[in-house]
Amino acid sequence: MRSALVIFGAGLVLVACTSDIYFGGNPINMRSTTIGVGDYFFDPTLDTVPAGATVTWAWVAGNQSVHNVTWDTGPALPPNSNDMMAGSYQVSSLGPGTYTYHCTYHGTPATGNVMVGTLVVESP
Repeated sequence: MRSALVIFGAGLVLVACTSDIYFGGNPINMRSTTIGVGDYFFDPTLDTVPAGATVTWAWVAGNQSVHNVTWDTGPALPPNSNDMMAGSYQVSSLGPGTYTYHCTYHGTPATGNVMVGTLVVESP
């Protein structure tokens, strides 16, 4: 019984440590397959998924602006999303590598504007 409490305690320490990791002012949400899209943000801005995963960009309720997902870099770029104020956009079967994207209305990698994101796809 005592060893179970120690393992449980170690797990709590691990969670506390990982929740304090930030990138671009936002907490890193490793392993999420859904990225929120809203007024001037992608959430999370940095994400890691396994190869072959389906990743969904979901426009959040109350969004007031048109946004899109436009790919900048990556091993093989998927098609860009449509310009939308609501709905979702999915990409499946991305190969391993690092992909960057932005919203053409509210962020470009060159300007450092807020609506940019990175997706790291890990090898199986």
